[in-house]
Amino acid sequence: MNCPVCGEEMEKGAIYGSIATGVPWLPGNAKFQIRLTVISVEKRRGIMLGKGIPPDSSFHLNCTLETYICRKCQKGVFSY
Repeated sequence: MNCPVCGEEMEKGAIYGSIATGVPWLPGNAKFQIRLTVISVEKRRGIMLGKGIPPDSSFHLNCTLETYICRKCQKGVFSY
């Protein structure tokens, strides 16, 4: 995949969520709390990124998010 910013070839890899936290994405106005679940993230209009997390889990599983990065631009591209 080529970088959408500079056109250089991007490097394929993954972002790994920790056993304790997973990979939550929250909008800028959402309040963060220590113990997030998929349900609490969705209530804040957020998205749980990665695979392997059941909706009622408090992230006792690892999850991964396939990602392409551009080392030149320091940009990343992923699908969730």
